Amino acid sequence: MDKIWDSIFHGESQRLDSWLAGQLPQLSRAKIQKLIGRHKILVNGRLAKASLKVQTGDRIHVEIENEAPSPRLLPYPMSLDILYEDSELLVLNKAAGITVHPGAGTSAPTLVEGVLHWLGKKDGGEHLRPGIVHRLDKDTTGLMVYAKNERTQFNLAKQFAAKQIPREYLALLDGYLEQPKLEYESYLFRDHQNRQRFASITKDTYLVRFGHPPQGGYRWAKSIFTKECSYLSRLSLAKIQLLTGRTHQIRVHSKALQCPVLGDPLYNQPHELPKAFPLAVRQSIASLKRQMLHARKLGFLHPLSGKELSFEAPPPQDFQELIDLLAPFKDEKEG
Repeated sequence: MDKIWDSIFHGESQRLDSWLAGQLPQLSRAKIQKLIGRHKILVNGRLAKASLKVQTGDRIHVEIENEAPSPRLLPYPMSLDILYEDSELLVLNKAAGITVHPGAGTSAPTLVEGVLHWLGKKDGGEHLRPGIVHRLDKDTTGLMVYAKNERTQFNLAKQFAAKQIPREYLALLDGYLEQPKLEYESYLFRDHQNRQRFASITKDTYLVRFGHPPQGGYRWAKSIFTKECSYLSRLSLAKIQLLTGRTHQIRVHSKALQCPVLGDPLYNQPHELPKAFPLAVRQSIASLKRQMLHARKLGFLHPLSGKELSFEAPPPQDFQELIDLLAPFKDEKEG
């Protein structure tokens, strides 16, 4: 049940939020402003703004909402593919269908909770993302590094921010990459029609459209695509290196190149392949429930020793089976 606090103001006029912060030290300024926005604070029986100057004799009424207990991460037994572990960190090969950490709409156990169980932790403490340095989308598979303490987490985060960590992904693309190697850079931003997706705009296009350099929610992203092979000049297998690590970066850049990741439910519309592909191949691809994207290589400097570590994980079974199924249809000129 909410608590009620009433008082009458006396003294020199001052801002409502400033005065309440002094009277109710258990509430932060942000919390006071949130209560004002939720119409939980009245002055003389009327709704008030945070900037209102209260005067002697004003009656202030506050409904203090009971705070829901902060969510805490609890360990959860989970099958994990651990490739490396020491006192500072562990490297694992993430499976498909697992969300890395809790977020809006997340109900199933997350990878973080599985790692907490592996490490024998009672809970995640005050953090909802303990040890997380980078993430993979729920249905993207592959290599991740997890920090066991804040010192290591900070060190690895600095390496990521400085673009010192080599990362290579493998992707099956629904389109033909004509160039053997290409660099693609653009600004990513939330899609205005679908907030679950991101959209892409090149710097030149942005300047023509808006007349000034990108700002606000536009974040620069750069990827390097190298074609490993193509199939009947219709599908491509590519390795992709990240020079930045934006949310959905590869998926958005692939779509911008008109070669979206095969099976991607957000960025690729299902459609039939040409009949040059046998029925078994077409049915297999039509039945995909997730994007064929795998974090294949990961490297970094060990936070304590400074030793260069590198790891590689082969594609998961469903991905490899699809590559094998497509193998007879490789374009000859590419071997």
